[in-house]
Amino acid sequence: MNALESYAEYAETLHSTRRLFAEDTTRGFAFIDLCRKHYDVVLMNPPFGECTIVAESYVKRLYQNLSGNILCAFIERAKEMAYQNGSFAAIYDRTVIVKKSYTSFRRNLILPKNEMYTHLDLGWGVLDANVETSASVFLIGKKSDCIFIDTRVIDIAKKGETAKNAIKKCYSNELGENITIVPTDNFFPYPNSVLGYDFPPYARSSFVKYRPLNENGVRVIEGHTFITEIFLRYWWEIPLEDAFQKTSKWQRVYNGSEYSRYVTNLCETVVYGQNGEKIKNHKSTILRNLNLHQKALVGYGKRGEFLDAHILHPGFVSTVEGKAVITNDNISPFVVLALLNSKLFQSVINLYCGQHKHPGYVNIFPTPDLTSKKMIETEALCENIVQLKNIIYSGNEASPTFLSTNAVFSMNDNFLNRCKEVIDEIDCHEEKINKLIYNAYNLDAKQIAFIEDRCSTMPSTGFWFGSINEKLKAKLKATSTL
Repeated sequence: MNALESYAEYAETLHSTRRLFAEDTTRGFAFIDLCRKHYDVVLMNPPFGECTIVAESYVKRLYQNLSGNILCAFIERAKEMAYQNGSFAAIYDRTVIVKKSYTSFRRNLILPKNEMYTHLDLGWGVLDANVETSASVFLIGKKSDCIFIDTRVIDIAKKGETAKNAIKKCYSNELGENITIVPTDNFFPYPNSVLGYDFPPYARSSFVKYRPLNENGVRVIEGHTFITEIFLRYWWEIPLEDAFQKTSKWQRVYNGSEYSRYVTNLCETVVYGQNGEKIKNHKSTILRNLNLHQKALVGYGKRGEFLDAHILHPGFVSTVEGKAVITNDNISPFVVLALLNSKLFQSVINLYCGQHKHPGYVNIFPTPDLTSKKMIETEALCENIVQLKNIIYSGNEASPTFLSTNAVFSMNDNFLNRCKEVIDEIDCHEEKINKLIYNAYNLDAKQIAFIEDRCSTMPSTGFWFGSINEKLKAKLKATSTL
């Protein structure tokens, strides 16, 4: 280091270009020297995003909890630069506290030792970049409960004042509606150890009290990847003499669906053969969990604010869009179907999962014993809903379960009236199912009211009949105004 500094000083006496270089170099050396020291307080707004290709291997070697974002290395480095009993603070991308890919970073750096002292959720618009932000203060070597202050829904002009007032209340031993105090190690049992301070009490207790879904006899698997334009066809487009048997060329495929809880119109097939032999050699194909395909009795489409699960028959191949739910022999698929379509499930899964309901999120959902009496009582109700919806689908000529020519008149008032009757009966069954599941989770009236409010925009059960949904919605609206 001394030799380099001497060279920089020598360069100052040479050509102007070298003098400019020397000035930059001297500043660089000064910065390096600063980075080698320790401080009582380290404060930063770290860069975020992926490492450059040149730096990636070096940074990964030094900071094993990188999690694909350079800001994780900067936060860890800030901790290293602070003295023992010192502190460091940073403003950063909020996804770090909730996204699955940062699980190891949270478990190894954020949650242990309860060193996070204050956390401020700022939301959007605080930085010039299009990023939702958080700010945290850490006290090195000092255990404490963390003060969480949520200003995400506060107008940008009022966030600072709101945060200041919240901090004053904490020092006065007062709590406001946007303040939560909890030690960070409480979040270890939460899904992917997210900092779920804003989870309602029933959700917090559920993650501590109940086992994950994949430890309760149920497992969601990732499906295959292939080009749908090449390999998918509707069932009426294929030779049925070479379809749906174990060694047939054509197999049924579950690729998700338009929103329709419990039952949907599954018309798609795939060139597959036995164990994917007809598709595996294409360059676009990625086969996953091959030995588990065509065994699922429940599935759901991964996209959407509200998850809608469907009953399946054995024989469906699943894709990355349509997730297969594998159940142990002692677990009723109808009980699983009832849980996945319940309001409680929707309200909790959306606390830690976005629009894409990947298997990793659903598999860690906290679940009571699915063979308990309380959960088994949902089975008959759910099975009855499936039967009711199948009655309607059997009148659709596009459905594999088509039974009669009623579909020719599917848009007349008689058919729409029958759909409305079915929906009313399903709504009644769903209300009973939701009550049973609330009971299974031992929720009180206040907690139930909270869930009902969160699910107020949840769609009706739905039918996938092309334009029938719009016609039915119009009829239901007209009926409600009478």
